[in-house]
Amino acid sequence: MDEPSKGGGDRADPARDPSPAFVRGRVLELDMDGGPVRTPALLALALLPALARPEETSLHPALDLETGVVWASRNDVAVPGTTGTHFSAPVGGAGDFQVSPAPYVRVLAALRYGRHTLSFTFAPLRLSGNGISGANVLFRNVSFTADPDASFYYRFDTYRLTYRYALVSDPRFELALGASALLRDSEITLSQAGASTAQTNTGLLPLASFRVAWRFAGAFALSLDGDGIAFSGGRFEDVALALELATGDLTFRAGYRLVEGGTDTQTIYNFAWLNHALVGVSYGF
Repeated sequence: MDEPSKGGGDRADPARDPSPAFVRGRVLELDMDGGPVRTPALLALALLPALARPEETSLHPALDLETGVVWASRNDVAVPGTTGTHFSAPVGGAGDFQVSPAPYVRVLAALRYGRHTLSFTFAPLRLSGNGISGANVLFRNVSFTADPDASFYYRFDTYRLTYRYALVSDPRFELALGASALLRDSEITLSQAGASTAQTNTGLLPLASFRVAWRFAGAFALSLDGDGIAFSGGRFEDVALALELATGDLTFRAGYRLVEGGTDTQTIYNFAWLNHALVGVSYGF
């Protein structure tokens, strides 16, 4: 009579055992209540990080183009911030100036290496309007009278360098976190016959950065992508919600982008809520 194997169980017949060769016959012994308990080695191996999918080590450049229409539901200004006249220039005629929606475009170039992504974004923005419908406006210590021919010009250009690390990179779900350095170059100009002056501002902002994407149906995904910061006297957010469609090397998207924020100092008061109806395309090389 054959001697039973240690632990009381017969050894499996290799010819009848359907498990892979590297698992068959291997066990992990755990001491529970003074006696050994055998567990299939496959359960232990499933917990080992060595079985994780290897990370890519090649460079993947990409180019992204976004365009659409931008309009301001809020754009409140006072220069200087403490003594200038507070006036508003939203789209829709609810403020002191009649401002129209405008087209916009932004360009992004990116380089991905495994879970790491480095990108650069150029995002110019222009809005303009006419007419001072309310009382006189004191802007940069220059007085502008109520005049339908007065003009308002708003420029907000940004240059952004972003690094993100993909904490989760799955075919169905993506989560990436990082940081951005944003250089802003802005201008607000008021003009009318015999008077014109401009307030310009250039500054650097550090931003927290993120991207979340859920591929819910084949080639379709819902993404939330943005940067932001809050600080004493101001804030800045740039967040886009989009529906994406991946087709080979091209990814198309449509959605809504919000750029909101401003600053409140003795030099300038300006807070804006800028809405973007967007379409975009990304090409991965």
